[in-house]
Amino acid sequence: MNFLRKLFGKKEKDEEVQEEPEKITLSLEEIQDWMKSESNDAFSDMKPYITQKYEEIKTHLDSLEKDKKELENVEIKNQGIPRAVQSNKENFVKNLNIILDKISIPYDIDPSTAHRFYTEATSTLNTCVENSIKSQHYIKPIFPEIFKNLSNDLSEINSSLSDLGDKINNIKDRLDIYENLPEKIDEVNQIKKQIEDKKSNIQELEKKYESSKHSLSDAQSRLETLKASENYQKAEELENEIQKLKDEKLNIDSELKDLFAPLSKAISRMEKQDKSDRHTLSPEFREVIEKINNNEVHLLDKDKLASFLNDMKNRVEDGSLGLKQRKGNNIIEQVNHLLESDEFSNLVEKRLSYTSRIEELEIELDRLTVYKEKANLEKQISNNKNTMDTVQSEIDSERKHLDELNQKKDQLLEELQSDLKYVFNKQIEIKD
Repeated sequence: MNFLRKLFGKKEKDEEVQEEPEKITLSLEEIQDWMKSESNDAFSDMKPYITQKYEEIKTHLDSLEKDKKELENVEIKNQGIPRAVQSNKENFVKNLNIILDKISIPYDIDPSTAHRFYTEATSTLNTCVENSIKSQHYIKPIFPEIFKNLSNDLSEINSSLSDLGDKINNIKDRLDIYENLPEKIDEVNQIKKQIEDKKSNIQELEKKYESSKHSLSDAQSRLETLKASENYQKAEELENEIQKLKDEKLNIDSELKDLFAPLSKAISRMEKQDKSDRHTLSPEFREVIEKINNNEVHLLDKDKLASFLNDMKNRVEDGSLGLKQRKGNNIIEQVNHLLESDEFSNLVEKRLSYTSRIEELEIELDRLTVYKEKANLEKQISNNKNTMDTVQSEIDSERKHLDELNQKKDQLLEELQSDLKYVFNKQIEIKD
């Protein structure tokens, strides 16, 4: 609307120089009161005309009331006239009463009120006339003088309403903008409130961000101090020693596994024969096989193991396991090595000593709280970093929305200033 008005607005005569609109500075809060005081001047040329038309319409309505009563009271003396005339006379009177009831002259001569009055009164008049057209055809030949007077009354009301509507329509564009100004002002106020809420929210988020940043810096500083402490250095040494011992234990477990690997074929045959009931194993022997298969030979009882190995040797030698001679010889050789050498026992004892030492060192490490402090500080650092990332994302989103609100506010203020200038012919600068 503003664009079209600027492009195709009314032009003054070529020779006439337009006056510069008066410049006024107002705050948004002052505009509505100023509009009320200025509206009389803005539409001053309209109000005498509206008053005149209101008086004309009032005169015609009074005449309609008088002529309607005459029709209402007139009697049909000719008995030959169809009874339908009476019912149509009543219908016409009913519609005239609706016109007289609904078309009420406003006290306010404001153009906006006049426009609403024109619209509603014209609609009422047209509807009632259309609803009584058939009735008018019946009445006209029976009561020609009364009908003529009523028709004149209705015509005069319609004519005065049309004159009023034409005059108002000449300023309809200005009037529509004037009526929409309060709504536009409210919209600007709402956006300004949203802007203030956004700013307040951003401030709170920035405080939260700075608080997390401070906490992060404090936790990082405390972590660095902790890592430089004597207890932390000692804890690291203990941890390194524990890890070395655990690695040694793994090496021993690997060596123990290698000691029993050559027996795998014989053990497999013994398990199959046990399952098929060809040669049932004792519970003790089954336990030994389970420990070997699970790499838990260090848990085996020495005597049970020796008994199991001797049984295996006998079964390999008597051929009951069905092994080839070369494979059997290798197994017997490994069994003799396990029975006769101290390698297995030494490995188990060494593993046990490592386990004992690890337990001692872990107890000593547990007495030091530095690792728990470290874990707690690292958790604080992680939580603060996550909080900062989340809050920063919220701040970015809020700032983006704030920019959009400011742009919308500036656009509305520009439109509002343009509308005020168009309606009141005054250059209004709105203080933000």
